[in-house]
Amino acid sequence: MNKVKFNVADKATFTVAGIEFIKFPEVNGKVPIVARDILFNSRFGDDNDFSNSDIREKLNELLEKIKAEVGAENICSFETDLTALDGLKPYPALEAEIG
Repeated sequence: MNKVKFNVADKATFTVAGIEFIKFPEVNGKVPIVARDILFNSRFGDDNDFSNSDIREKLNELLEKIKAEVGAENICSFETDLTALDGLKPYPALEAEIG
């Protein structure tokens, strides 16, 4: 993995692909970043399935823009549980990518 040359202090902001992000302290060798603002206002999907939802399509488009700017080799994947907040409907785990 190549190191992207960002000299950003913890809890400071930086911009990639037109989105302002906040950098957090390193955890287990990885640096978490979070978008400062809400990225999309979109319906989840008609069948409540993230794998074919409108929001997933938008997130994938954004991911491609970020990869073009920072390099795909600087994006790492992780798996997350999509359990509903109400706990009534189990969703399968999702593999996602982060930069």
